[in-house]
Amino acid sequence: PTSAPVVGPSPPPTPVPTPRPTATPPPTPPPTPPPTPAPTPGPTKNPTLSPTSSPTISPTPDQRTGTIRQILDDAGIAAIQADAFGWITTVDTWQPPEAFPSSKKTAVMLERYVLAVLYYATDGQNWVDSSQWLSSDSVCGWSGISCNVGQVGGINFSNNGLWWSLVTELGKLSKLTDLQVEGGDNGSLFGTIPTEIQNLAALTRLALSENFLTGTVPDLTRATALTEINLESNDFIGTISAGLFALTGLQSLAIGSNYITGTIPTEIGRAVSLTSLGLNYLNLTSTIPTEIGLMTSLEQLNLGSSGLSWVIPTQIVNLVSLSTLILADNDLTGDVPELSSSSGALVSSTATCDLSENQFDNTDNARAAGCTT
Repeated sequence: PTSAPVVGPSPPPTPVPTPRPTATPPPTPPPTPPPTPAPTPGPTKNPTLSPTSSPTISPTPDQRTGTIRQILDDAGIAAIQADAFGWITTVDTWQPPEAFPSSKKTAVMLERYVLAVLYYATDGQNWVDSSQWLSSDSVCGWSGISCNVGQVGGINFSNNGLWWSLVTELGKLSKLTDLQVEGGDNGSLFGTIPTEIQNLAALTRLALSENFLTGTVPDLTRATALTEINLESNDFIGTISAGLFALTGLQSLAIGSNYITGTIPTEIGRAVSLTSLGLNYLNLTSTIPTEIGLMTSLEQLNLGSSGLSWVIPTQIVNLVSLSTLILADNDLTGDVPELSSSSGALVSSTATCDLSENQFDNTDNARAAGCTT
């Protein structure tokens, strides 16, 4: 008799991070199958070669498919992209203004497609506010979208109920300056930050706090216009990238409340434009680098609960604009520097200085500066 086949154990399910909010993410809607493409005729006996350069595409109704193909050539068609592709090619009736040059007509049609992908990928039908999305109005009137000269300049959602992941197509929004998708009780993002974000040369603000984003903080050194990065309260791992401090225009950096390890890079001294730095609630094994004294624009410094050791470098007195200093709950030792010898910002009535829960030998200078010890 034929023996029964041996059935191996089923592989364990891939663990999914438990969301902080109590809300349960909605079920993934079944993808809409893409339209069946017409069969491509086979070549004739003596085929005519196509020109090597692509013709300029004018987004008239019968050419929408060709316009969007410029993105699909790079990404291919997945279920979510097929939904967006089907909407923009068979349902949507919006047309770019006639006054737009051909290149801009193509650009705004691609932006419209990218936003449709974002809608389908993040359960747009269940957002808190999805006013005008996937309507035949200009995207400039869609909730959470702002435009600059007719092109997408900002995506601003705060606790709007977006679930699942950001999409790689966001890297195609060449005029995007502001990307804010902050999570909360209504919904949170999962997965990694697409590396294509670094292609956004015009981006000045990246705010993705209070989500469940994983992986490492992407290399953002090519996004040279960035002035604000807020990635607090996620599930990032890895180390603090020295490249973050190469962004010479960066004014605010907050990556606290993550699972980041390692040390504070000495390159921190290059970030001379930073006014606010938050590296709190990390898992560092680091000292405070002396180069921190070069950050003379710094007004707020929060390194609390991050596993720091050794001493507070005396160079910290060079931070003459500092009004908030939080170094609480670390393993710092030695004597506290004479903080009141700086400009006096830390001893003002509105200053915040918390050095508590450390192992200092002498805290007289801390008390003289009005710090909590």
